[in-house]
Amino acid sequence: MKLRQLRLKTNHPHCYRPSGCETMTVGNVLWDAEKARLCVELIYDNGALDWYPLSELMEAHTRVNYCGEV
Repeated sequence: MKLRQLRLKTNHPHCYRPSGCETMTVGNVLWDAEKARLCVELIYDNGALDWYPLSELMEAHTRVNYCGEV
């Protein structure tokens, strides 16, 4: 089995883009105890971190596109 890293790219002008960076790698899967849901750690190419609910990651309104694998 070959493990791969998931790469994503934002495509909506109002998405969070730290210092204009649009591409990111999905890091850890974490538990949000406050809202009782799984979240993914997003590591932007410029080193910035963000966390996003896993259940909403690929929904149409999130405006995040699959960018490839590393």
